[in-house]
Amino acid sequence: MRRSAARPPPAGRCRWTGCGWTRRKRPGLRAIRLNALGANALGLHSVYQPPAADAAARDALKVLPNLDIVAVGTLSAADRLVLDTFAAPAGDRVWTVRADTLLAAHARGRTSEELVGFLADHIPHDLPPALTTLVADVTARVGRLRDLGVVRLVHCAEPALAVLIARDLRCSGAQAS
Repeated sequence: MRRSAARPPPAGRCRWTGCGWTRRKRPGLRAIRLNALGANALGLHSVYQPPAADAAARDALKVLPNLDIVAVGTLSAADRLVLDTFAAPAGDRVWTVRADTLLAAHARGRTSEELVGFLADHIPHDLPPALTTLVADVTARVGRLRDLGVVRLVHCAEPALAVLIARDLRCSGAQAS
């Protein structure tokens, strides 16, 4: 969807500088072109529908059994950012997926399912078993440990004091060790 709008020249004047309508006398925006996202942002459309990926983007990547991702077609800047998030660059058009790169992506709030979905949209073949196994292992490792926040650790020199603190109702949840 493309929509164009142009500002007409002032009434009674022609578009050429000899008639008095110059860029210097009338500065400002003369024309704009909106895509679907811009029309949605301005409230001209209630729903934004991103453009469909073309067939060239579908076959742009190849995933090798050694966990290398090779760009065989043209990649957009957004596709390169996704690959840089989940894999380490190994060359100009090659990225390597490792457990540490997937864990780093998880630490930044991304999930391995995002990578699998991205690759499924950009490769013409199935994912290699080595990659699906690595993704499953990393997902299981991430699920085993959760950060529950900051904790206050108190050391008691006397065991009787530790028991008193542990049994105090105001310290619910504290455990004596």
